[in-house]
Amino acid sequence: MRRKNKILVVIPAYNEEKKIKKIIEKCLRYSRYVLAIDDGSSDNTLKEIKKTKTICLTNKSNKGKGYSLRRGFKYAIENGFNIVITLDADGQHDLWYINHQHFL
Repeated sequence: MRRKNKILVVIPAYNEEKKIKKIIEKCLRYSRYVLAIDDGSSDNTLKEIKKTKTICLTNKSNKGKGYSLRRGFKYAIENGFNIVITLDADGQHDLWYINHQHFL
């Protein structure tokens, strides 16, 4: 019997208050589980993330994209996800690629 994939979309964000909410909402159309990580933003990125129905982690200060991604991977492992998709918070990735059919 084939195990069903549990997919997590991880979005590290730093000072992306103008785009993050829209990106998260688009991701939620394709994936049930989205994790946004605010990397110590000095703008309202965290406030915008909290307006969405997503999982949120916060770095108290700016640690960099790599640090935020490692936190996302750790969260995925600890919570039983077997696929992680990473996206940038600025909207440069085509969200079509999140479609689960690509992972069957």
